Amino acid sequence: MSIDFIILNLIFICNLTVFISLKQYRSSCFIWFVCYFTLFVSPSYYIIFGGDAYNLYTNYGVEKYNQISAIYGAVFFVFLVFKNKSYKSIDYSLLESRVLSNYTWVYVYTVFFLVSSYVIFYFKEMPFYSILLGQSFVRPDTVHNGIKFYFTFSVFMDVICPSLYFLIRNEIKNKLVDMFLLLLVSFFLIVGGSKGTLIYFFIFYWFSVLDLKVSKKFFILLIVSFVIYFFIKNISFTNINDFFEAMVSPLRRFFVTQGIAIPIRFDMDNFGLFNDVSYQDIKFVVFKYVYGYEPGSMPIMFFPDLIIKFGYFASCLILSLFFFVLFYISKVVDTSKSYFYHWMFYILSFSVLMSGFSEANLYRIIAGVLNIYIVFLLSKSRFKNVSVNNYTIL
Repeated sequence: MSIDFIILNLIFICNLTVFISLKQYRSSCFIWFVCYFTLFVSPSYYIIFGGDAYNLYTNYGVEKYNQISAIYGAVFFVFLVFKNKSYKSIDYSLLESRVLSNYTWVYVYTVFFLVSSYVIFYFKEMPFYSILLGQSFVRPDTVHNGIKFYFTFSVFMDVICPSLYFLIRNEIKNKLVDMFLLLLVSFFLIVGGSKGTLIYFFIFYWFSVLDLKVSKKFFILLIVSFVIYFFIKNISFTNINDFFEAMVSPLRRFFVTQGIAIPIRFDMDNFGLFNDVSYQDIKFVVFKYVYGYEPGSMPIMFFPDLIIKFGYFASCLILSLFFFVLFYISKVVDTSKSYFYHWMFYILSFSVLMSGFSEANLYRIIAGVLNIYIVFLLSKSRFKNVSVNNYTIL
């Protein structure tokens, strides 16, 4: 057990203490802590206890991973405290003074109709259809010449549609309609073959709607998550070893896979495998190195890749600036009780934390900001502030 590992975990304990004592698990920073743990903490335990999956790293890569994890944790701690430091507050009640108008409903109906039509039209080209037939598939977001307009509509499926569901959720009186829309949004998230976004959607639902309660609905979401994972991975249960692997695989995917790519990256950099590789292409090269085939990508949070390409000083400076902006936005979001605003902050944070700086994430952020502006504009000055079940509708 190295000194770097000990320091990493001491910093994590400090973060966990502050996170719990300041009740940040009920704030919009929840997703930040989850990603911090799954990227920079839990993989270190997998490594030290001898996990054999993705075992392509050396002691050099592990040492570098522990060091940057400690740095990331220290910066995270500073800004977590900063976020909760008292300073002159700004009145953001304007966010809470909006309610749904007829124009807002037209916008909601239009988006759901267009996305549903797109999925129906291209359904046979979607990975989900291949899964139903028991065939292999290539995720359309990892190839350049895949399904037409897939990236554009994937932004609507992954970002916009869930936000509009949360926007109208408290206006829905019929539980069957609410269940139908929840299933429809879940289907949009899974039809492209990606498991991660759906799982994090369920996490957000548990965190916000279910208020972190371990209830019957929580176990339903948990079981559905496992079933979907088994279904997409086509895991069989022919013997006890298959059953054990089926239980371990989704947990390893959530707590290890994303972060374990970091020590592998540092080893590849040490071997000179990134000398002629751009920042944007690192994730593709790592995927091929780990899995031995392409196309595919193995993205991570931007910090390690920045260190590889630009060094520690510039990377820490960018990370600090990024945290400053995001934690301030989080402070604003926490003034709102609308699931809509919380989802938008959550999913856009998730995109950057899990896949770094990229052109695709820039488009997602632009689309997210436009979505907020459109909803705000359509509901502007039409009604007075109302509250439903203690949650204000825009």
